[in-house]
Amino acid sequence: MARVTGETVVDRLHYLHALVQQADETSLALVASSELGPMIKALLAVLDDHTPDERGRGLHPVWWTR
Repeated sequence: MARVTGETVVDRLHYLHALVQQADETSLALVASSELGPMIKALLAVLDDHTPDERGRGLHPVWWTR
């Protein structure tokens, strides 16, 4: 599931990058208004998930054990 989600995010970023390279100002404004909010929210969630806990440990893969 995480791999599919990651691929979806990467595909979307490639699409947006190509769109930004070719878009006029009106299209850029529309893309910014519709895409930036959700993208910022998602990035903040990822950063929050990877913030070290009170012992300084970060997020580890589910399969990782000591």
